[in-house]
Amino acid sequence: MSGDGEHPDEDPTGGDEPPDASLADYDWAVTSPVTAVTELVADATDRDPATLDPLYDYVDPDALNALVTSSNDDQAPRVRITIMYAGYEVTLRRDGHVRLRGQR
Repeated sequence: MSGDGEHPDEDPTGGDEPPDASLADYDWAVTSPVTAVTELVADATDRDPATLDPLYDYVDPDALNALVTSSNDDQAPRVRITIMYAGYEVTLRRDGHVRLRGQR
């Protein structure tokens, strides 16, 4: 996984995190949200990212990148996006926190 680091005890949504969750931090200037989602799910499933279903079957990749990487100043509203991808619930925040919850 190419995230900047994992935070096993920190929940990016602010609540208690279930044991089936994986957490990672990304710098959106280095790794796009689309790449982060694909890498996290590939890592969780022990698969090559190229063998996963195309993310665009689940969400518009350009819209996801634009929403998550939009302005990060104090005046901008907080952004938290949750999508389902390949049986996983993936939550991304503007500050780079990403949570992957177990396969459904």
